[in-house]
Amino acid sequence: MLRSYYAYITLSFIILSLNLSNSFLLRTMISTQVARHSLAHHATTIQVPQRNHADSEGYPSPLHFIHIKKMLSDEEVSKCLELAVSYGSTKWDKPDAARHTNYATCDFAVEDSPLLERYLEEIKFQDRLWKLINEDFDIPRDHLFGFLDLFCVNYVATNDSLSSDSTMDRLEAHRDGSLISFSLLLSSPNEFEGGGTFFEALRDVEPEGVLYPEGIIRPDRAGDMVMHSGKLLHGADIVTKGQRTILVGFVDVAGPKPGVLAKASTHWGRLDVAEQRYRRQLSMTETGQNHYKRSAQSQRFLPKYSNLKQIVPVIGMASARAESQFQRESRLAAEDELLRSALITTKISEPEGGFNVPIPVSNGDYTIL
Repeated sequence: MLRSYYAYITLSFIILSLNLSNSFLLRTMISTQVARHSLAHHATTIQVPQRNHADSEGYPSPLHFIHIKKMLSDEEVSKCLELAVSYGSTKWDKPDAARHTNYATCDFAVEDSPLLERYLEEIKFQDRLWKLINEDFDIPRDHLFGFLDLFCVNYVATNDSLSSDSTMDRLEAHRDGSLISFSLLLSSPNEFEGGGTFFEALRDVEPEGVLYPEGIIRPDRAGDMVMHSGKLLHGADIVTKGQRTILVGFVDVAGPKPGVLAKASTHWGRLDVAEQRYRRQLSMTETGQNHYKRSAQSQRFLPKYSNLKQIVPVIGMASARAESQFQRESRLAAEDELLRSALITTKISEPEGGFNVPIPVSNGDYTIL
């Protein structure tokens, strides 16, 4: 009887352990919130993890997904690259700061290259793109007005023969002035090393397939396209060998909803101020970081403005708000909230003068950090 009782206890403990283990795995899967789906026609979808855990309403929205798809055939992408290199070889020697004032790249506008523009029209590039955006982001065709910008970018490794002091091998993190953006790889992956588009929201996601460590997405064939919300913090990873040429587009989409972008911008701006305030207070100390530590530890005994050393002691809250992990999570939480509510899903009426009236934008990249 006693032996049966111990056997029962042992069995119960094993079952409990398995349940706890499964529960942990389930919680891990839920907290990660990353989904990948490969399709027969060469496509991958990556879901951006949820960051604002206090409120799950509206997550995930269509803008929480990054789509990697085959856009051009081998013949089409080869022709596009040929035309891009033919025209761009004299345009890629320095960043075009006149077109992109905030985050300039070595590029040229497609409209400036008649041959490339005409070829994209021949293969019905825009119609095919609109179809994919409608399918993947659930954006109606009448909410797609054209391109805020469409351009070819070239990144050159510093050890390449065409590298110079003015060429670029990467682009720092930024947000686009468009709700929907894409980058289409024109160069063969065999012609360069490194590169790809990194996303801050994917930096701590386990790499798999075209998703590499540090949140870098690298398509594995020329002609593949990465479609994403331009409001996701992203950039171009460093090219370490060869040259990487891409076609980039900022799509003119209805939205965002009034006030949504302003709210996120205000939050990001406050975080910028907090970081700058912290740095300023550190610079006002007499002995740098060591004095900052003493001031922070002694803050309850000192007035806000100390005459003891004629400095402003660093306040604990300032250092906490400037801490890198706090800054990152706060920025991503605001990004998450923006993605949930930015899209206009209701039918919109045509404005006076039609949809072709120029919309005032800052060259497609009124970029926000």
